[in-house]
Order: sequence, then C-alpha cells, then structure tokens
Amino acid sequence: MTSITERAMLVDLTIKQWTAAKHDRKVTQQVADLHGSDASMGRYHKLLIGREALEQLRQIATAAGQEHRRRTLPWLDNGARMLSAEGYFAYTEVMRQYEAQWEPALDDFVRDYPDYVDEARRRLNGLFRPEDYPPVQCVRDRFAFGYNIFPLPSQQDFRVQLGDAETARVQASIEEQVNQALDAAMKDVWERIRDVVGHMAERLRAYTVSADGVSGAFRDSLVQNVRDLVDILPSLNVRNNPAIAEFTERMKAELCNSSPQTLRCSKLARERTAAAAEDILSRVQAYAA
Repeated sequence: MTSITERAMLVDLTIKQWTAAKHDRKVTQQVADLHGSDASMGRYHKLLIGREALEQLRQIATAAGQEHRRRTLPWLDNGARMLSAEGYFAYTEVMRQYEAQWEPALDDFVRDYPDYVDEARRRLNGLFRPEDYPPVQCVRDRFAFGYNIFPLPSQQDFRVQLGDAETARVQASIEEQVNQALDAAMKDVWERIRDVVGHMAERLRAYTVSADGVSGAFRDSLVQNVRDLVDILPSLNVRNNPAIAEFTERMKAELCNSSPQTLRCSKLARERTAAAAEDILSRVQAYAA
C-alpha cells in the first residue's frame, strides 16, 4: 500500500459542454395529439443551434477524453482514474495542450453566439423560442475544461476516532478496496495488450497477395497502435509487474521493427511478425482472462 501510494495518484478530468438541445414539450404534445397517442411515449428534441457551431469544441473534448483514458487506468467507479508518477508529466503536458486549444475555441464560440442564435431563429422558424437561449454573458459558464489530482486512498491516512477495533476494520476495508482496484487496473493493461496484439495477428494473417490483387488490406495504424502502446506501457505498470515489462520488450523487439510497408511487401516479415504476435497473444490470454 505504501509503495503504490508513492507511485500513483488519481486524476479526475472534467469537461463540461453545453448540449444546445432542448425537449420541446409543446411540439411533443402536438405530435401525440395528431396521432392520438400518449405524449409520454415520445419526446421531440430540437437543436438550439447548428451542430457545426460546437463541432470544434466537441472534437477537442473527444480527443482529450480519449487521451485521458489512454494514459490512465480504471479506478473504482467514481469517475477518477489512476495516473502513475512516471506518467504524470506527460499527462499534464498533453492536457495543457488540449486546454490551449479549448480556450480560443470557446472564445470564438462565445463571440459568435449571437450570430448562431440569429441563424437558429431562421432555421427553426416556428420552433424558435427566445427563452430557450441563455444570455450571452452566461454561455461561457455552460463549458469547462480541467482536471484535479488526488492521492490514492491509504488505510494509514484514516485517523477518525472510532475505537481500535472499528478503526482496524475500516483500514482493512480500505486496503482491500485499493487492492481490488489495482487488480482491475492491471487487468485493463493486459486487455490492452491482448486487443492490440490480437488485432495485429489477425490482420497480418488476413493479408494476402495473389494474381487477382491484395485482399485483407490493413492500415498503417496497425503498427502504430502497437508502438503507441509500447511507449505508454511502462507508465501504466504501476505495480512494477515484471511480466508486463517482459511483454513490453518483446512487443518492441518483435512487433515494431518492421514498417507497415515492409509488412505489406515482404511475406517473410509478415509471417514472422504474425507468428510473434500469436505467441505473445497466447501467453497474454491467461493474464487478461
């Protein structure tokens, strides 16, 4: 417990976006009346502004969320995820880059918000209602981007006076929960290895060249995904599991040394890499089960 609390922390990424959508009760009732149905059996939702107005912010939020999950591990079910001390600086640097994109994109949206409302007035026509729209000075409050860092829970930090026996029981419960969460986090690492390596083995075996052409084509990302995982695995190995370190080195040496183009052009390289991926996959299955 002491060791893991010194090697990892919790991070909670918060990205808040305005949906710019609203349930129109009046239209819902009108549709129900038209068809003689119960209004509770359907809902009419309308977009308050065009999707394209928020697309840049959505893309930034999606990319940041994906990177957050890629660089962290699951932790219980409260939204926070585990981040290793080794991965901390890379994580914060990446998130600063996304935040640097978020702020000007949000500035642009707030600046153009009155124009988006005017456009919606035209596009919605009879469905437009001014009261659906927050004032321009309040729009920015509908958005947020940031993250918070917390320490991992430790039974040693529990100092509430409950009596020796009850305190010991609570501390034991905390330790059990932390260990269960760590087990789940390590299983997530093994599943990432299994999925990426298994996909490589499958796609390389499916690739064939004949007189009729190529079948089972694969993208360059087939190799890049393995390389990306190899780069990040050391920072995900919060328990310093030697097996994970071993497979990381094997993936780097046996799956990443040929370019996608080499794998397409060389049957020997393709078969050698596919065989290595299949061997790694067979050995990883027991850990990911």
